[in-house]
Amino acid sequence: MNETVGARRRIGRLVSMLTMVGVAAAVLVAAQPAPAQAQTYGEVAAQYARDHLVGLTYGFPGFDMSYTTVDCSSSAWIAWNSALPGAVPAKDTNDMYAYFLGKPETLIYVGTNTLSATSLLPGDLLFWDISSSSVKNPDHVAIYLGDNQILQTALGQDSTTQTTRGINTNQNERKPYAVRPSAGGGTSSGDLTGATTPGWNTVALANNYISTGNFAIATKPGVRYAFWRGADGRLQQGTWNGSAWSVYSHTFNAGSATYPNLSVAVNSSGWTSVAWRSSTSTIGLAYWGGSSWIVTSVPTQGHSVESDVALVERAGKRDVFWRGEGGQLYQATWNGSSWVVQVPAVSLAVHADSGLAAVADSTGATAVAWKRSATSFGFSYWNGAKWATSSVWTGAGNASITSNIALDDRSGTRDVFWRGADGLLYQATFNGASWSIGSRPVQLGTASNLQLSASTSATGATSVSWNQGDGTMGIAYWDGSQWVTKK
Repeated sequence: MNETVGARRRIGRLVSMLTMVGVAAAVLVAAQPAPAQAQTYGEVAAQYARDHLVGLTYGFPGFDMSYTTVDCSSSAWIAWNSALPGAVPAKDTNDMYAYFLGKPETLIYVGTNTLSATSLLPGDLLFWDISSSSVKNPDHVAIYLGDNQILQTALGQDSTTQTTRGINTNQNERKPYAVRPSAGGGTSSGDLTGATTPGWNTVALANNYISTGNFAIATKPGVRYAFWRGADGRLQQGTWNGSAWSVYSHTFNAGSATYPNLSVAVNSSGWTSVAWRSSTSTIGLAYWGGSSWIVTSVPTQGHSVESDVALVERAGKRDVFWRGEGGQLYQATWNGSSWVVQVPAVSLAVHADSGLAAVADSTGATAVAWKRSATSFGFSYWNGAKWATSSVWTGAGNASITSNIALDDRSGTRDVFWRGADGLLYQATFNGASWSIGSRPVQLGTASNLQLSASTSATGATSVSWNQGDGTMGIAYWDGSQWVTKK
């Protein structure tokens, strides 16, 4: 962003000349399919550039994620800011390059000869000095997208858009060093499981990675997932592989500013699905189909949607529960070929600030829980013949309910979680005959409208997550002998 007017004009003439001599400007006409999980910060940055920056008009937006135009240095910053804020400084091209020269661990010598794709990794930055022949102070930067392509800003041409070009565009003016931005002490292009991420806090990354609602979690052997709605409205995904989090921003929206909370489930194949309340009459759904995410909706057959929704995967079926008109429980079931909407004989006297929680055990038997009052929750489960419903009194004082209700299943044993008046995590356990209630040594804080989510793996390890009030995630899990809290 340090280009002078004269430099921009010269650059514009250069691009026009390159176009005339046949340097292809292959404009991407459609966003590339998002991978299920990005493997590196660089890949996240490159994918964001492909999905959101290609096709934009050239301009000087400043370093701000609420952009409508981009130039070269802002596009590099925006792409990397979506992957790991702070990895690329909010500086003009020359100062950006000087910053990285002071961090030699980020520099990759590429020389001025013809580059091959094996020299670079997605997310790497290339620099040029186009306005002079000294190759001294760079005035242009581009992010490498992979597949021998860079994001090429329009360089001052009126009414033109950002395109992709080959990595050897104007190679005589290219700086001999590419930059691979650092990612929290590890190289960004290394495997995310080996890079230093902000501990368990998947969203200390700020900006669009901040949650506007809950953190919905689900588990499968060796993997823990967290899904949330980011500040830009898109679905965000964190994946814990046992040693580190990788974080990916999906290309589609989930929830809304009014209804930001999500529900997530994992099927027997280990594939995730996410559901959300879109409006007072619609429900959104996204699920991993094996090669891509499929975004659709759940039919409500004209019934109102008066609560957050709860999602369950069971034996080839998918259930979505919600509270509809008259305070009734509604259930939409995907049977493998079509949706069937039912009205179970369950009346929900639901507390005003509560949604639903639902779970299915290994036999496919479902259960639903909800907050009834500050001192009780409702619980209903399918016993094979009918829905059996009860109201469970938690007790006043510290055990009173100051959050939503979270529900999970441990081999047929159901657990209900909530925050007590003392800020601690409380757990009620149903063994099939009776309830036992007690606090756990997990401090959930005092954030208003706290939203909990719970999940138990096939090995019986239970995890609970919550929004800490600043858009970041807290998580606690049972390690076999004690509760461990990470924030």
